[in-house]
This record gives sequence, C-alpha cells and structure tokens, in this order.
Amino acid sequence: MKKKNVFGNLFSSTRITETRLYNFGNDVVIRLQNSDNSSAYAAHTAQLEAALLNLGAELRSTDNAVNSRKGKTQQRREIIQRFKVLMSEKEGLLAHLLGGFASPGYLSFYPNGVSEYSKATITKMAGLVKRVNEESSIYIAQLGQELATQLQVFDQQWRDATGDVSKVKASVSESGINRRGARENVEKILNSIVHEVAQQFGGDEEQCMAFFDFTLLYPPVRKRGKGSSGDSETGGKESI
Repeated sequence: MKKKNVFGNLFSSTRITETRLYNFGNDVVIRLQNSDNSSAYAAHTAQLEAALLNLGAELRSTDNAVNSRKGKTQQRREIIQRFKVLMSEKEGLLAHLLGGFASPGYLSFYPNGVSEYSKATITKMAGLVKRVNEESSIYIAQLGQELATQLQVFDQQWRDATGDVSKVKASVSESGINRRGARENVEKILNSIVHEVAQQFGGDEEQCMAFFDFTLLYPPVRKRGKGSSGDSETGGKESI
C-alpha cells in the first residue's frame, strides 16, 4: 500500500485540472445530499459548496483575464497589418508631396526604405509609429491634414493597445495565484470527506465508491474496441 495514497493529497495529480476538480466536487455534493444519511455530511457539504463557489469564481476570473489578453494581442496584430499596408501604399504619394525619394522629408519617413515597415514586428512598432507621428506633424503643410491624420492615428492606437498589457498580465498572474488557493481549499475538504466516508463504511468499497465518481477527475482514455477498427472513449482512471 502506498503511503501517499493513504495519507497524502488524493487530488494533487497534475492531470486533475481545476475544471475537472470543480465538476467532481459538485458531483460529490449532489451524492452527499442524496444519500440516506445526508444530515451526517451536512457540515462538510456546506463547506464544499462554499469552496466550490469560490473556485468557480476564480475559474471565471482567469478565463476573463486570459480572454482580455488574447483580445489585446489580436488588436495589436490588426494595427500592425493596417500600418504595413498604409505605409506601403502611401510611399509614392509621400515621396511626391515631400519632393522626391531623395528628399529629406521622404527619408525622414523611410530612412531604411519601405521594407522597414513591411517587416514591422511588435517590438519595432512603438518606434515606427512614433516616428511617423512626429514627422507627420513636421511636414503637415506638405501632406495636408487628412493624410497627416491617417498617419498619426497609429501612434495613439498602438499606445491604447499596449498600455494595459502589463495590467492584463498581472491580472492573469493574480488570478492564477488565487485559483491555486481556491483549489487547495477544495482539495482539503474533499480529502476530509473521502476519509469520513471511508471511516463510516470501512471495508465496504462499493458503499464508499457510491459517493465518488473518480473518472470525472481525469481525461477520457481512448481504447480500441475488440473486433472493431474504431476507437471508443472511456472515463480516465487513476489509482487513488
């Protein structure tokens, strides 16, 4: 008999995600409430329900933070693409308005050629849009207000898209820390419930297992059916 299985945390496996633990815990709550002796588990049931509410809230908070981060990433990609297109399409017009491809004005926009814009990356964008914004202000008389505005808008858009990135990252990190704490609380209560049930029905595995569907904790295991070329899925199982 493994000491860890008897005295350790039964739910510490890295294969058990927070979502699976959450679903398992809610299933345990239902089974305890529907048992013949539900009053005996009332205290633990209430503790588990409260802990699961907290874990559920943290899971939603993490999802929101991650989705916000993904949204910012997509927004930056779209700005880069639009910026690349504009700086490529307007190169000839800028050269014409500023006195030619060898003019100081044109070279202030394209000191390294148009490829500097066509190959723009996230790390280069801040410097590029800042340059275009500043040079557009300097040469606004030659460019005209409409074109200058088209060029300058990227600087503000980029700052808006990147200004909250550190806050979003911090939010994701904080959510992860809070989620771990919420998970640990659920694990402790579930361990207590498992031991309480085991104590009440000592030696009666069937009675004990009626309270716990451990297959909910693990991903499905694909098994090839006998006499069939297809695969079938069964609930995951791990020694508890």
